[in-house]
Amino acid sequence: MSRPSSSARQVLLERERLRSEGLRAAVMAGFLCLVCLVQVTLFFTAGDHLHELFGGFRIGWILLGVLVLIGLELATWRLCFRRAKESGSIPGWLRYLVSGLEVSLPTAVLLALGWVFGPVTALTLPPLLLYPFFIFLSVLRLDPRLSLFTGALAAAQYALLACLHALPTAVADDLPPVLSSPIQHLIKVILLLVSGALAAFIAAQVRRQLTLTADSTDRREEALETLGQAVSSPVAEHLLADSNDLGTQSRPACVLFVDAPELLRPSSAGSEDPLDNLNRLLEALVTAVHGHGGIVNKFVGHGLMASFGLPSSDGRDATNAVRAALEMVAAVDGAVETGSLPSARLGIGIHMGEVLAGTVGSVQRKEYAVLGEVVELAARLQRFSHEGSGRILFTRAVRDELSGELPGLRSLGEVAVTDVKQQMELYELA
Repeated sequence: MSRPSSSARQVLLERERLRSEGLRAAVMAGFLCLVCLVQVTLFFTAGDHLHELFGGFRIGWILLGVLVLIGLELATWRLCFRRAKESGSIPGWLRYLVSGLEVSLPTAVLLALGWVFGPVTALTLPPLLLYPFFIFLSVLRLDPRLSLFTGALAAAQYALLACLHALPTAVADDLPPVLSSPIQHLIKVILLLVSGALAAFIAAQVRRQLTLTADSTDRREEALETLGQAVSSPVAEHLLADSNDLGTQSRPACVLFVDAPELLRPSSAGSEDPLDNLNRLLEALVTAVHGHGGIVNKFVGHGLMASFGLPSSDGRDATNAVRAALEMVAAVDGAVETGSLPSARLGIGIHMGEVLAGTVGSVQRKEYAVLGEVVELAARLQRFSHEGSGRILFTRAVRDELSGELPGLRSLGEVAVTDVKQQMELYELA
């Protein structure tokens, strides 16, 4: 499996960014709706007092500005999620415009409060906290530059309020130094700039983690597909979940060898391409192995070697191996009957015992290998199976672990197997 191109990765990251931006817009719209609700509630419960303080014209304009921002945020939310579904994006200028309008809201509120309580007092009231609220909410845009812009704009607007509105009034009214000194305003400006820088840093880290997560997901999917070519999906998931299972193991396992030596003979019918026939055969064999929780260790000749009980066992390894063998025979017989495969007689040998399993190979290429006397005996049984009437041959060790009845099972007694010094008690099926 090839890893996604950089352009495809950018599309995925932009989609997540749009979803995050849409979430930010939804949160902002909810907050502004709450502000609007508070304003309307105060208007109906303390309308006369508000009229005396603000005047109907001023409070009306503030409410109108909040409603406009709510509409803009809802439009941004809808646009973000629509573009995310379409794998598109939204213009950068729109992000900066929305950010500028949001930061301007506390500035407008502070100006309005300045007309009522005086500009010096206004800059000490709670609406001043809206600046850092909007700055840190910009983190959800996942754009460090936009967070820096938000912090800088908030600092600039506050500085203008202080220099052009509050400080001249404080000096003219001969207020105490704590109120007339520019130091306190300079500190607030610096804090807003630092808030913007901190928000930008957080946004950059979140975006970096998002990229790393995407890379990790790509690598995991690639590893899963690579493993899936040799093992079933559940086993591949298990291997990825516990990398320790890829280390060397010495444990009981059931080993199966299967071959169809007649498949590629010139007299065989079926496809004109012999390799096409072989691929169809191997497809059926691999499906049977994976369907019963086994691992395809390697392809050998006109067949394969598979193991059951590695890297973990469900306690039914012998049964799984025999049932996989029966499924192989049924699948190949069905393919021969329909003409999709030429006449081919499978030979299957199965043995069970202690094996050594783990990754072997070089830096350039590795494979999950199973080694030991059990493997050698299973391979010899597979070759010996072509000499009898049955197509599935297995040992007493396998028979003792089988659960349930197997129709057609026949004991061959003690048999001398080629290249095996001692006679072995064998059983055959199919």
